[in-house]
Amino acid sequence: MIKKYLQYAVAAALGVTAGISNVAAQVTDTEPNNRLDQAQSLTIGADGTVVVFGAIGSTTDSSPIVEDIDFYKFHGTANNTVDINIDQGMKSNSAGVLTCPTSAGERCVDTKLVLYGPPPIYAVIDVIDTVLQVDRPGSVSQRDARLIQTLPVTGTYTVGVATTGRNFNTGGAVSAFVAVPASNGSYKLIISGVTPSVRQMNIEIRPGATSIAPLNPNSKGNIPVALLSSRDDAGRVDFDALKVDRSSITFGSTGTEESLLRCGKEGEDVNGDGLLDLVCHFDIRAAKFDADDERGELKGTIGGMSFEGRGQLKIVPKYKDKD
Repeated sequence: MIKKYLQYAVAAALGVTAGISNVAAQVTDTEPNNRLDQAQSLTIGADGTVVVFGAIGSTTDSSPIVEDIDFYKFHGTANNTVDINIDQGMKSNSAGVLTCPTSAGERCVDTKLVLYGPPPIYAVIDVIDTVLQVDRPGSVSQRDARLIQTLPVTGTYTVGVATTGRNFNTGGAVSAFVAVPASNGSYKLIISGVTPSVRQMNIEIRPGATSIAPLNPNSKGNIPVALLSSRDDAGRVDFDALKVDRSSITFGSTGTEESLLRCGKEGEDVNGDGLLDLVCHFDIRAAKFDADDERGELKGTIGGMSFEGRGQLKIVPKYKDKD
């Protein structure tokens, strides 16, 4: 699959939006995601939108057409009216005329969309091959698929992107691939109207400690907390702690305390998983812990998306407040 070229453009886009609140999340189609059980996890941005820069198979006209399909999953809330829209699969020239391939040799891909309900059934909620209403700017001939659905329940939903002519069935089965000129190419998938995600991530209070972190809430010192990077089930990095908006980080008894002092300039692998983590230091008094606290909470944003994590701690008994 020739998809790597997309990563550079998306990286630049993410660099612009990182740390800015109320923006759409932007990600790149990442393999493997061509089976329902390999669906790529999407975190919805603060504006209820996520944008995926993807591709079905090869993207240039000089490359052989290959079989491919993309699956993405997101957390949806009951009664969300979700707009799932493909743009720029079918491409146009400067005059707005359908041009396949483009002058740069980019292929057009004629897409089909499916929305699956939550597991374990993965029922087909809706499937569409052609647009039923006026599409957004950026599409031509209304041949970029789009569907709009109200979600029946709260849970994990999966979107499948394939080429026109393929059939989707409950449980993720897809009909055989037939190579035609418009069965490979790049696209932009826009999912909007979703209640924004709060990404759950892991933290480690006093990283490297062999027991639950002791804490004296009356101390004038600081406490280190590691924001841990992580991978998803397919081995992809799904939370890169070094990309968080450091100015957004709060930590303490409720997670909203403005207690940040500083974060390390370089990452370090504090838990030995091969990923670089971010270690930050927080003012203990500003974190406002009290005698009943058994954990610390941390919150922040990454690329406009909210995240939160929790870690255990132990208030040192002799410093507990007296009745």
